[in-house]
Amino acid sequence: MIKYRQFKKQDARGVYNVALEGWKYAYKAIFDYKYIQKFINDYYSPKRLISILSHIESGKIFFYVALDKSKVIGFANFGDKGQGWELFRIYLNPKYIGKGIGKELIKLGEKFLKEKNADKYFCFVHKDNKIGIKFYIKNGFRHINKKDKEDEFYMEKS
Repeated sequence: MIKYRQFKKQDARGVYNVALEGWKYAYKAIFDYKYIQKFINDYYSPKRLISILSHIESGKIFFYVALDKSKVIGFANFGDKGQGWELFRIYLNPKYIGKGIGKELIKLGEKFLKEKNADKYFCFVHKDNKIGIKFYIKNGFRHINKKDKEDEFYMEKS
């Protein structure tokens, strides 16, 4: 049975591992392994993840993990950097894709956003990340191309 809870310090290594596996799975045809490894080391290092813990605990941002027994198998992170609420990241261990875990993480994040009186939120997804685009559309997002960034689609959900 999969359990969901707020990110804790001891989850940092598991989140790092899921990010690495998720990126290799979703981006293997887009980026080379060296780029993926550097990106994950820069943005998902346990030290960096732990550095945002106070924001998670204070309720400024949402960061939940999905656990199979005690092993981190997925995570989602929402926050606001001044442009509105954004889904910063959501990844699963590829073995768990298609089992409703990502959908549940989205629902939990949306509950958090509702408590913050957010009526919509957005995310960016690489234009060639077919796995991510399919997931977002399946979960009610729409692509708004006038807000696209270079190589990234802007996806919004109301």
